[in-house]
Amino acid sequence: MGARATGRAVFNLEEAALPASERSGFPLLVKHRLVSDTLHVHAFELHRHRLALEGLALFDRLLVGRVAGIPTYGMSSPVHG
Repeated sequence: MGARATGRAVFNLEEAALPASERSGFPLLVKHRLVSDTLHVHAFELHRHRLALEGLALFDRLLVGRVAGIPTYGMSSPVHG
């Protein structure tokens, strides 16, 4: 088995971009990481981003977590930055 990395994961997504019916790769990736115990969520919040031109509130979802056990895919050292 190759080297594994750890780090932080931060996602800030428009709520409208992830409807309950969403079946793309992103929700599946997050679910897989949670089930495989390689993503530990520290915060998951809904916040008002701004008002739309029509005056309706637009919301974002914020997810902050720690990832562990992610393959480094041949990197000789962890990337910092």
